[in-house]
Amino acid sequence: MNRPSNAAALPLRAACLLALAAGVLSPAAAVAAPDLERVVDLQQAAAAQPQPVAADAPATRAEAWRRLRAEKSTHLHAYVPKAVEKFAVRFEDEIIPRLTTPRSGIFPFVGRITSGGGFALGPGYRLLNVAGGDWTSYGAGSLKGYWQIESRLTWPRLAGGRAFATAYGRYFRFPREDFYGIGPASDRADRTDFDLRQGTVGVTAALRPTPWLSVGGTTEYLRPRLGPGGDNKVPNATQIFSLDQLPGWVEQHDFVKVEGFADAHTAEPFMNPRKGGKYRVALARYSDRSGNEDGFTRVDVDVQQYVSILNERRVFAVRALGSFSDVAGGAEMPFYLMRTLGGGQTLRGFRDFRFRDRHLLAVQAEYRFEILTALDGAIFYDAGQVAPRLDRLRWRDFERDWGFGLRFGGNGGVFLRLDLAYGGEGPRTWLRFGHVF
Repeated sequence: MNRPSNAAALPLRAACLLALAAGVLSPAAAVAAPDLERVVDLQQAAAAQPQPVAADAPATRAEAWRRLRAEKSTHLHAYVPKAVEKFAVRFEDEIIPRLTTPRSGIFPFVGRITSGGGFALGPGYRLLNVAGGDWTSYGAGSLKGYWQIESRLTWPRLAGGRAFATAYGRYFRFPREDFYGIGPASDRADRTDFDLRQGTVGVTAALRPTPWLSVGGTTEYLRPRLGPGGDNKVPNATQIFSLDQLPGWVEQHDFVKVEGFADAHTAEPFMNPRKGGKYRVALARYSDRSGNEDGFTRVDVDVQQYVSILNERRVFAVRALGSFSDVAGGAEMPFYLMRTLGGGQTLRGFRDFRFRDRHLLAVQAEYRFEILTALDGAIFYDAGQVAPRLDRLRWRDFERDWGFGLRFGGNGGVFLRLDLAYGGEGPRTWLRFGHVF
């Protein structure tokens, strides 16, 4: 038998010789030492032999992963949402629609009644099937002293859904309306305020030839009244600006407004769009009924488009907004009826009502993305300008801002919106109820 030359046998022979020399190992035991060497040789030979492989062992790693997935598939069970997720889904599908479109009975008015008015709260009541329509009334006030009462009767589905109409009355008092002057060059250091009170009654009726198109008109009677502002931190408008810089202050006006409009709405979902668009154009004539001949005509255009990707979890939203007024002859357009830029709805890097004039043009863009159920994030950009004449509207002169925000809501609407805007005169933070557009 040929023994393999192995270093493991050498220590065994050496240990036997040392033990024999020391008298610990007897000569008979020393003779048996070669048998121990033979045992070692046999153990090493056995270790060198290949180990047997189980007949059903996977031959490759891919096969092992396949078998693991197959085993897991036998233990599948229905997903059970956690308590937080259950509440988020209920908040999106039930609570938000109830707040934004209350059912019959008493409901709380929660939100804002105008830009700059602050958080408003008050009671409301809605009653269905009143004279064939739905009647809604509410009264709300804010800590800043703003308040408004309104009653509205709406017939949403006349002529088998081919028409609708609404009649309404409203009275409000906004005691701290900001005014910086008229024109794109107004200075924020000239911030003043005034008190605006107005009563309005009106009726709107429209045809709906298709589910997404409405064509109709509105007639309103407006009775605005002005007074000194109630904000003690800023001067009254008449303390900084002369009366010729405040058209409509001295002469109290009553107006009849007659407006025609076309409104196309293909956006879905209706209250929080992710695709489609909203397009509105309106032509209105304000006739002065107070004998001052200060009537004017205005055209308003509002175009909004929504494009979604990744199963509507990412939305690109863009908006173009224009308002253009024509004042004939020596008539004056009251400053409080001019369209304004600035605030949480348009130029978010500026205060409410920061710019106002006869003509206005603005563009907005947002990238909206889902973070959690009922919570979206947004990155936005705003640009806009006011001008006394159309030819003064130039892109290079537009005021600009950008920022990011959060939207709390779902398909039933955006209940709460938080925006942080930079640029312009920012940074500015806006906490608002409802969507920006």
